[in-house]
Amino acid sequence: MRDLRHIDKIAYLRPSKRFYEHGYTHYQPGEELISLVRPMLEGRAEPWKVHRSDVWTHILPANRTESNKLPIQGWKIHVSAIAANCRNLLVKVAALALENNIQFKFANDTETLKMMTSKRWSRGGSGKFITLYPPTDEKFREIIEKAYAVLKDDVGSYILSDRRYKDCRCLYYRYGGITSVTKLLYTSEKEPVIFSPDGEQIPDHRTPYFETPPWTSDPFPEEQPDHAEFTLNNGRYLVKEALGFSNTGGVYLSTETASGRQVVIKEARPYIELGEDDMDAVARLVQEEKILRLLGGTGLAPEIYDSFRDWENYYVVEEYFPAPDIRLVMLESSPLVDTRPSIAASEKFYNIYKKAFSSALRGMARIHEQGIVIGDVSPKNILVDRDSMTVRFIDLEGAFRPGIDEPQRLHTPEFRIPSKGRELNSTYDDDTFAIGVIMMYAIFPIAAMQFLREDLFTAVLPRLVADVGWANTPALSIITQLVDNKITCSQAADLLEQSEYTIEQPIKRRPLEGDMPMEISDQMARFITSNYRLDKIFTLFPVDPFGQRDNPSSFGFGATGIIHTLSACGYDIPLPALERQRNELAALKLEEIPPGFLVGTSGIAWCCLLAGDRETAERLLKHANRSPLTHAHHSLYFGMAGIGMANLAAYLRLKDGRYLDAAVNLAMTL
Repeated sequence: MRDLRHIDKIAYLRPSKRFYEHGYTHYQPGEELISLVRPMLEGRAEPWKVHRSDVWTHILPANRTESNKLPIQGWKIHVSAIAANCRNLLVKVAALALENNIQFKFANDTETLKMMTSKRWSRGGSGKFITLYPPTDEKFREIIEKAYAVLKDDVGSYILSDRRYKDCRCLYYRYGGITSVTKLLYTSEKEPVIFSPDGEQIPDHRTPYFETPPWTSDPFPEEQPDHAEFTLNNGRYLVKEALGFSNTGGVYLSTETASGRQVVIKEARPYIELGEDDMDAVARLVQEEKILRLLGGTGLAPEIYDSFRDWENYYVVEEYFPAPDIRLVMLESSPLVDTRPSIAASEKFYNIYKKAFSSALRGMARIHEQGIVIGDVSPKNILVDRDSMTVRFIDLEGAFRPGIDEPQRLHTPEFRIPSKGRELNSTYDDDTFAIGVIMMYAIFPIAAMQFLREDLFTAVLPRLVADVGWANTPALSIITQLVDNKITCSQAADLLEQSEYTIEQPIKRRPLEGDMPMEISDQMARFITSNYRLDKIFTLFPVDPFGQRDNPSSFGFGATGIIHTLSACGYDIPLPALERQRNELAALKLEEIPPGFLVGTSGIAWCCLLAGDRETAERLLKHANRSPLTHAHHSLYFGMAGIGMANLAAYLRLKDGRYLDAAVNLAMTL
């Protein structure tokens, strides 16, 4: 359950350096694609209109009639593309669709297309540049064959959720929802659904593989290979386990069948993660392979055993290094996870820290000596052998040789010089900065704070070092000099290995100074109340991505909880913020909100009760008690326990026996 609210935050980083804001909500798409289609809509017997929604531009009949009404579900046609050919493909497909009165949609612009084929895009939704909506199965067969005739020589990324049509590398199809129908879940998520012949709602999962619902079958069946075993390179490698997936491809733990040796195989899909340099995932894996071969025999990175193409994808076979990353090694050893940390525990931690980072610093220095910038240096990309405390750098897809290879920008935001932004190529200085940040992160993982506090390394870091008992070690000096690029990695390793040090008692509990708690509380309240927004494109207060996506008015993740907390602590809420909150609560579409305490109506009702807004509280609690999802889950956060607690609060406040009865019924059900 805890994982439900963890949304990939990368999509929420671009618009603001301070707050999470969904990037595409604030993005203004270009006109380069719609400008190709608009002239094609003019002068037609039946008028068409353009409608933009989220990442899509829809081309729809201007007048809705029974004859052009789309079915709820059916066979859809998808066309993939790359930036170089998307304009040409759009013109061809739009002409075909309009000639045959087929409704369609396409990605808003070329930047949107690149985003939809990027590494972090959903694997089940990736690559769908154009979608055609044939109204019947017969029309589907007719249109896909006509599309094949005009697209058979074009290319695009493979659409994992679909089946390719014949041998056309940009034409695909799948069965699924056409008119959007969703089912509200108790978590506040909205799940797309389709309907079985007997009317049952079935989840319309966008899986990264082709599948059909039980009541239909592939209209163009072909013999499929036996998947009892997943092998690569004509059976040379047997895939045992997927270590991870992204849109660019998988990483597999495999066995070399001839020798029995365990290996790691990295996969790259063509036409995915296309950058401004026209390098795709395959080109980047080829470059990573080149870098790893240059580092062969050094023990600094995985050895390369093999590389090959299988079907349309590219694969690199690497040494398997069964070791944890540096995050886990440091977490397991840190005295700060103990309630009563000792000097002995801190000294043990320092010795582990010293050995691991001495190895990492010397390793980075040797890589730099070979003329290689690593680029993406982060804790998860540094593995540590527990016995020897030596490290290896993995996932070098951002590595390159300046002046020789295509420069890369791939990086992890917290571990790159913040002032550079996202659009500049990586440098040796970025690597040095990153290893310094990782040395701080290993003490306490607050690297992301550097975007909020410019004094993180001068004001906060010294306290962290002192708290762990390392004030009389070289750790502070080394980290600050690395992040300022005042020493090299080799010099940092020398200081770490050669300096004398003494370990002090780690801090057990720092006594509060004077009015510090109140001062901190006041500062937080001032910050929150000075950052409310009235523009409807923003949530009332900056909130977590989970709250933005599903219910920005919720108690647990939205404005209601923020206002309740401020009020409970005695702070005044700006009147314009309260007015917007009242208006938004009055306008809530209750059928789109679950009843749960943290995410839905019962939690908002509880806060309204405490604020004296009886009318709103009773309206929302009535919904919570009558929702189809009232009994869907047991928990305090999402289910009956939280709804029951809100009813008890209502009974105690209002002395209305209906709420006590509701609470008792929920308790009995539990």
